Amino acid sequence: MTGFAARASSMRDTLDAFCALAYHRAALWVAPYDKLSPRLRPAGPESADREALTRITRSIERARRWIPQSTCLVEALSARYLLCRRGIPSDLCIGVRRNSHGGLEAHAWLRVGEQTLMGGPELSTYAVLSGKSAQTEPMAEDQGAASRADGPTRTTDSS
Repeated sequence: MTGFAARASSMRDTLDAFCALAYHRAALWVAPYDKLSPRLRPAGPESADREALTRITRSIERARRWIPQSTCLVEALSARYLLCRRGIPSDLCIGVRRNSHGGLEAHAWLRVGEQTLMGGPELSTYAVLSGKSAQTEPMAEDQGAASRADGPTRTTDSS
């Protein structure tokens, strides 16, 4: 792919991610999470190639800067939507843990197979409420994006 074609493809991926983030951020303001999640089903049995996963992760990382309150739940829902469009199955997980002040912190992350695509490295500290609970390793190629967690979200974020 030439330099111009690669940049155009990257810009298109970022625009897709921006639209998905904006939609899911707005949707979570008006609808509860359990109404949004069932709509996200893969279109077909396509396998997850590493390049597609990396492109989606990077596009979410670039686009999230322009979306106010782009929480871990918004990012995981958006990445899951982009994966579903490509027929790649994924698991959106939601967990809670106690913080140092005794309160609860909630967090969302996305898994594709045995890899954590979005969400951060300290997932074993969360009690999983939704999704699969296996400990996974972040994608090695995009360790920076996977380890960036914008902190736990409040449980009120999904209502």
